[in-house]
Amino acid sequence: MKKLLALSVILFISAITMIAISVILGESEFGLFIIFPFVMGSGVLAVTGAVLMFVSILLMFISIASQLPTHEEIRPTTAQLPVTPKREYGGVVMIGPFPIAFGSDSKIARIMMMIGILVFLLIVIVLILSALV
Repeated sequence: MKKLLALSVILFISAITMIAISVILGESEFGLFIIFPFVMGSGVLAVTGAVLMFVSILLMFISIASQLPTHEEIRPTTAQLPVTPKREYGGVVMIGPFPIAFGSDSKIARIMMMIGILVFLLIVIVLILSALV
């Protein structure tokens, strides 16, 4: 299966080379949209490069998927796993000055709501003090 991965890498490099040659020859145009590069082309090299790139990515996925263990190779273990303590979590999202609290249980959610109210009051105090200055 390493041969399939090597073939996909060779096809990918060939695709990039064909697209680069088509840009150099003027059959294609290279551009950048925000941070995403793109190529627009209508020549034979551009189309062949795009097809080779698609095939190379497909072969890469197939080669990686074929190396995954099968159902028969995965055997359940009977060893005891260490007991992990229950994790509690919570958070506060401020939508403007209004707090929205969440948590893994009601105790944590109440604590988060108190923190949210304190942040809200802090925002109000800062706004009042800034208006007085």
